[in-house]
Amino acid sequence: MKTTSIIASLGAVVISLVAHNAFAGNLLNIQQVGSLNAATVGQTGNLNDQEIAQNGTSNAANTIQTGARNLSTVNQTGNNDVVNASQNGSDNVAHVEEFYNSKASYGASVSLAQSGSQQYASLGQSGYYNAATITQTGQGNSALIAETGQFNTVTTYQEQPFGQQGNQLNVTVDGNGNGLYAQQTGANFASLAVSGDINNSQVIQSNDGIFADANAAYLTQNGVSNTGYINQSGLSNGATVNQQGNNATANVSQTGYTNVVSVNQTGILAHTANITQNGAGNNLNVSQHD
Repeated sequence: MKTTSIIASLGAVVISLVAHNAFAGNLLNIQQVGSLNAATVGQTGNLNDQEIAQNGTSNAANTIQTGARNLSTVNQTGNNDVVNASQNGSDNVAHVEEFYNSKASYGASVSLAQSGSQQYASLGQSGYYNAATITQTGQGNSALIAETGQFNTVTTYQEQPFGQQGNQLNVTVDGNGNGLYAQQTGANFASLAVSGDINNSQVIQSNDGIFADANAAYLTQNGVSNTGYINQSGLSNGATVNQQGNNATANVSQTGYTNVVSVNQTGILAHTANITQNGAGNNLNVSQHD
């Protein structure tokens, strides 16, 4: 194993590492302190490990890994930081965290793309006006997202090839005015838990409807004036919406056969539930109460 450690301030770091032996691995550690730093890392092979830590304002981390069982970890502390991470292969893991003084960041951006099988991505953001996009293509991938703060935006795309293992998405959001959009193709699972006011959550799931397993979407919202939207197409999909608070709105649309919708809304002021099902053998249950 080759180990590389770099500590830099106010500068740019560009590194390319290749593990020619399938069982060899490189370990890379980069630490940058200050503003306008940039770290660009490329690793090819298996069992590689890269760690990037940046503390300051307007820093950028760009990482690319190709191979199997690679690990990428990026920690940024500051405002207006950017992460672009890409992994291609199998059994790779990516962790990204963005904070400011262990509390909140402002205007940070994350773009994370994984292609292959059995990939895992985790994202933690805390602050205001942050944005994150996670894209996973392949089978058996999973993403875990934790978002805390105000007016943040999270977008996820997961695509499963026909006849292969589905993907999983788990998201928790705590704050106000946040936006969450999740799109899944294939036989997938999505769980979204949102606490706060005036949040907007959307889940779009589809399968081919031929010898396909079902999609499942679970959305929980706790707060005032939250909106939830689930759109599913295909066979035997399930959508569950639980909303607690006032002035909640649930929009569910299903196209296909033997789909199931369950909506439960609790609060002292008016709630709205808009449900559309097209097809045969579908099931619907709506409960609204104080």
